[in-house]
Amino acid sequence: MRVPLISLIIIYTLVSGVFAQKTIREGLLISFDIKTKVEVDTFPYLIANKDWNAGKIISLESNSNFGETLTSGTRLGWALFLQPNGALGWNIGNEKRRLDYLPTAKRKINDGKWHTIEVFYDLEGRSMWLWLDKVHLTTYNLRGMNMDVSMLANQINKNPTFKIRKLRMGDQHKSKEQVFRDQEHLRIANWNIWHGGRHNGREEGVRQVIGHLRTQKPDIICMQETYGSGPIIADSLGFTFYSISSNLSIMTHFPIQELYQGYDDFRFGGVKLGIGQGKEVAVFDIWINSSPSSNQHLKDQVPLGVMLGEEMKTRGREILQIHKAIKELGIHPDLPRIMAGDFNSGSHLDWTQRTAERHKGFVVPWPVSRTMYREGYVDVWRTMNPDEVLQTGYTWSPRFKNTLQYRIDYIYTDALYWNYVTSEIVGYELGKEWPSDHAMVTATINLKKMDNQP
Repeated sequence: MRVPLISLIIIYTLVSGVFAQKTIREGLLISFDIKTKVEVDTFPYLIANKDWNAGKIISLESNSNFGETLTSGTRLGWALFLQPNGALGWNIGNEKRRLDYLPTAKRKINDGKWHTIEVFYDLEGRSMWLWLDKVHLTTYNLRGMNMDVSMLANQINKNPTFKIRKLRMGDQHKSKEQVFRDQEHLRIANWNIWHGGRHNGREEGVRQVIGHLRTQKPDIICMQETYGSGPIIADSLGFTFYSISSNLSIMTHFPIQELYQGYDDFRFGGVKLGIGQGKEVAVFDIWINSSPSSNQHLKDQVPLGVMLGEEMKTRGREILQIHKAIKELGIHPDLPRIMAGDFNSGSHLDWTQRTAERHKGFVVPWPVSRTMYREGYVDVWRTMNPDEVLQTGYTWSPRFKNTLQYRIDYIYTDALYWNYVTSEIVGYELGKEWPSDHAMVTATINLKKMDNQP
């Protein structure tokens, strides 16, 4: 570590207020102010409850991760640390698994200015919430991590250049004041970005993902195959990043009021958002099984009954379990809902008698889309583009056009509370210049004026 003459002061304080006008459950709150101007080529911890600095630098880069950090991240416990890019970093591990939040230099804290860092561990809700200078940067789902050991920090960096005073932490209600952005329409983007969006290059691919999202100007992004690129994308857009799992994430400029956890985090998760004027919406992000291969079924001319039977073993079963999990969450029945994701399944609204010649004569009542409709959800794109012959809406695949072309990515809403303005499919026009094997689905919608919304 290169440490010039600097002044690094950390002040811990306990805070209170109103986060999104809602009180989050009790848990461990740690808050401190930091002022530093230090250059580092490693990842020195600020506070931790494990031996963080004993680790060696490693690259996490793979199809399912991204970034550099320390091997000690897998050890039991958590750490707040400084990255070589000057930004704050966070880690938690359980001896087998690790989670790392590695934001970009946009979240720099070693600039010689005072910065306030607040971390809240929701022990009941199994989640971590992190703020920098009163801005909610990220929330991580911690289900599956060991939060039963003491979460209190037992290591404070005692380098002479680090001065620590007024250390206080403990059980608190965490709350925070948020500024609502009042607007008429909601703009939703749903996109599977394909292994973190890095198939067009480690940096270039992610830049392309950011560029295409910025062009669409979404308020809410439901993302699949996020895989370590989420903090980079969210930082670039100025959004809060909620990591449901390595696969699923939700990004938004709206305040997150509540997390919805249940079933399988790799396949399902959600949030309640405050969208202004006392209005709230539930947003769910999903990814369901990529097996069996519908493309292979068509090639093999598998009988329809066999095809549907295989479908029910995976995707059909999973969508039923997801809806069961939603019902078990006890969500207010009048809360407007959005469900978006990579469903890996065709739609019964597309595979009709009118389009049968495109599908080797098959008319398929796909279990996933039929379940969505039975549960009261509307396929926004198909509603805005009702002609399944002329308006195909394919999302699979702009990169692999020799395979079966069909719609597998969707934005659904409940049928009662929404007006629909526009919905588009983005990506096919760019071919291999598009950074993902999935097209992006967008929708502009707004809430109907109703008196019984919670």
